[in-house]
Amino acid sequence: MPLLVPRSLFQAILLDACPETSRHLNALLDQGVGLRAIARQLELARNTVRRFANAASADELLVGRWAGRASILDPYKPYLHQR
Repeated sequence: MPLLVPRSLFQAILLDACPETSRHLNALLDQGVGLRAIARQLELARNTVRRFANAASADELLVGRWAGRASILDPYKPYLHQR
């Protein structure tokens, strides 16, 4: 069974362990290279390249998509944390 890594952890690892990959990606974007071509060249998923391209900062990549959104469990969380 393959090891599944959470998406935010993967991007944190990519940013921390491979800053040259992140710099290379930004350089290619600045040159006007398309997302598909960048994904092929860096061997990343196209959606990963898109997220990096759309992110204003590294912190934006590490925040989950649904962060700050209310949950239907919110009224019950204090009770659940007590248990």
